[in-house]
Amino acid sequence: MTVDSVETLVIHPGALGDVLQAVPALAALGRLGNRLTFAGQPRLGELLKGSGVVLAAAPFDTFGLEALFVDAPVSDRLASRLERFRRVGAETIEYRVTVDDPRTFMRSWTAEIPMTSRDAPHGILEFACHEGNYAVPHILSGARTRSIDKN
Repeated sequence: MTVDSVETLVIHPGALGDVLQAVPALAALGRLGNRLTFAGQPRLGELLKGSGVVLAAAPFDTFGLEALFVDAPVSDRLASRLERFRRVGAETIEYRVTVDDPRTFMRSWTAEIPMTSRDAPHGILEFACHEGNYAVPHILSGARTRSIDKN
């Protein structure tokens, strides 16, 4: 299934780990005909652009979106934000967020991320940054050791 080609701005002020987790979703959006522009760290944008995942990349601060990522309470910066998790299949959960902020955007916008456990031996994992979480290498090391011991 394809949709009419849509210009899509991918806003990602985060780090490499989050971007790498998003690559399959970005690639799927591209296959559906979306023309993706990445707004984030310049080195990450160039990585995605060079690998063909996005068509264009620009530094995050080019778009003046910093106010979305400040420490002020959400009610002070967004008119409304609605987040939902919904089971859409035996192996898939859909995460959807809709933002309606007429002070910042011309119209409301929605982002959707399907999370699937298909081909994921440990099920659906939280879609979040794990950089700086020193427990992750230990967990992975323990799992690897356990798999070697079983063989």
